[in-house]
Amino acid sequence: MSAVCGWSRVLLVGYVCLVTGCVGQVASEPGPYDPETPDGDVADLRGAEYADGWQPEAFAPGEEVPPTEEPPPREDPPVEEPAPEEPSGPASRDLGPLPAEMAGLRWPTAPTTTREVTVTDAASLAREASVPGTRILANGVTGGGLSLSANDVEIIFDGSSRLGTLSFGHGTQRVRVVGGQWSGVRFPIPASWDGGGPSYRSDWMAEDISLEGLRVVSGDSAIELRGRRIAILDSDITAERYSVWCGDTGPMQSEDLILFRNSFDSAGPESTVRLVSVLRTATIENRIANSNKHNYRIHGTSDLAYARDNLLINTGVMLGRMAGDTLNRIWFDDNVFHHVAPDLFNPDGAIGSLRARRNLAMTDVWSCFYCGSTPAGWDITDNVVAPYTPAP
Repeated sequence: MSAVCGWSRVLLVGYVCLVTGCVGQVASEPGPYDPETPDGDVADLRGAEYADGWQPEAFAPGEEVPPTEEPPPREDPPVEEPAPEEPSGPASRDLGPLPAEMAGLRWPTAPTTTREVTVTDAASLAREASVPGTRILANGVTGGGLSLSANDVEIIFDGSSRLGTLSFGHGTQRVRVVGGQWSGVRFPIPASWDGGGPSYRSDWMAEDISLEGLRVVSGDSAIELRGRRIAILDSDITAERYSVWCGDTGPMQSEDLILFRNSFDSAGPESTVRLVSVLRTATIENRIANSNKHNYRIHGTSDLAYARDNLLINTGVMLGRMAGDTLNRIWFDDNVFHHVAPDLFNPDGAIGSLRARRNLAMTDVWSCFYCGSTPAGWDITDNVVAPYTPAP
């Protein structure tokens, strides 16, 4: 059971019991892993040659003592070569079960680094981050924005580092950023306007970018992204407008976008997470809040969008329903709403394939999760509507 929605299952069980009556108890989840106690001190090896009980023999006076046999020469044990270092970056996280059609979802490729440096100021950080193949430990760095255009760069920030906007250059590849407090994150639009209108270029899409444990506080949109194999993990995002906006790719699609175990909180002028023209996206175990607009929206030409075990606070979901939208193969399972807004679950009837199962909506606005007739190719089952309770 996920960390985000485990408590909600208890609410659901309690609600069902209230209606139907039941006896028993909910088994508690196992506690955190307790690592093994390290081994004690290594035993003293002095006198180990006598460990098998051997003692020197005694001989009578005048008795000839046989010659002592020389022991065979000792051979030093072979020296073990150290194991090769693991590539920079995290291993793929366990997202839990995915639909079979999502088997092609790919994680960002980790950067390959050949040097490591430590920096304590913004000027040194910018200089070292311009060198491909660099791993940077950034301690107490403060200042303005940071622009990354070199490939194969990893930056680990400590908790006291606070900077402006984190931005990426056209076609930047294999970058991992961990930690730091920021005012925004910007991926470039993969287009030029030299001839007047936009000319989109596939090679200008950023690729293999992993953002982990970021704290973003923005008076505008927090993260504007587009690219291929982009992961946002364990981050805390607060925005006046969008927490995550993905779009502006013209005829292309952003591919393999993963949002996992984040907190997204938008004030309300815009939706919290809005994904436009995406191919393979997983939005799993996030806390998503908004005071007015939808928490989660999918638009554009999008296929293979999966959302599971998210906690949605105050507002609902819109799938399609905008001019030019073409959506197919959408999944929305096991999510929990604490809902007070007019819209709850609002999918476009033209979606080719939609599955929404086992969602729990705590709302006094709606009495049904999806109130329309179910089109062919849709599976909307086992959803529960319960009285509203505030989010914890």
